[in-house]
Amino acid sequence: MTELVGTAHRQLLDWLVQVWWPQGPPVCVIEGFPGVGKTRIAEDLLGRLEASVPLTPMLECPSAGVGMIDQ
Repeated sequence: MTELVGTAHRQLLDWLVQVWWPQGPPVCVIEGFPGVGKTRIAEDLLGRLEASVPLTPMLECPSAGVGMIDQ
């Protein structure tokens, strides 16, 4: 597991593994400002779950302000 930014990230990752994963729902969205560690948390979560989950997709969504209409 990579080095997480702080206690809050470790607590969130522990909650995701111990509570969210066993109890659901089947989709998790991690939202926040750029640079706060969302991708790192998602990658570490997938690393912890890979033994119990053969295929787990991860989708990175663009910022909410970017869309087809904005072009």
